[in-house]
Amino acid sequence: MAGWDTGALFVYRPDGSLVAKRVAPLAGAALNDLAVTDDAVYVTDSGTGTLWRATTAGARIGELTPWLTPADFPEAPGFLNGIVVDERVALVADQGTGRLYRVDLSRRRASEVEVTGGRMAADGLLFEGDRLYGVVNVPDGAGGVAFTVDLAVMDDDRRTARVVRRSAPASLDRSPTTIARDRSRLLWVHSQLHDPSPAPPFTVTVVPGLR
Repeated sequence: MAGWDTGALFVYRPDGSLVAKRVAPLAGAALNDLAVTDDAVYVTDSGTGTLWRATTAGARIGELTPWLTPADFPEAPGFLNGIVVDERVALVADQGTGRLYRVDLSRRRASEVEVTGGRMAADGLLFEGDRLYGVVNVPDGAGGVAFTVDLAVMDDDRRTARVVRRSAPASLDRSPTTIARDRSRLLWVHSQLHDPSPAPPFTVTVVPGLR
């Protein structure tokens, strides 16, 4: 679990017991989202614009090390957020600049994905085949903000993305932040980040109008 402004990555067993805590050694770190591969976990840092990496081996997890710094991106990130990994390529969203990046994990090289038909500067990301889903913030038509899931189709090399569909919106008080697949259902989590009085239960519901 990415621990936001604690600057820490927390690893738990299924029963809820803590296995490890790894702290990013950089002042102002705000760990936001993560993606796991066979040998590592990659974590986005919204506070410093760093992409962190920790090696994994069975139940063991290494220390967090900076895999990409802000200077390694085509433009210094404004607010790194969603991340997914497809084999040895990571897709990393920057909500601050509105960009989506393709990160070659072995070469430690970031390049911008050419996005058409919309934006994929998303919070939560989900990648399936050639389909990329992202939770995005959109105008609600009344001067405020709503949340949708946008669907983009990507090329084989993950260098272009074409936004083709959008879900029905969720309101600001629900503030969904991440998505997951459950068989034929696409689900999102209501964080209540913008609700003035957030309270349990924090619900998971089906994304309306998109599968």
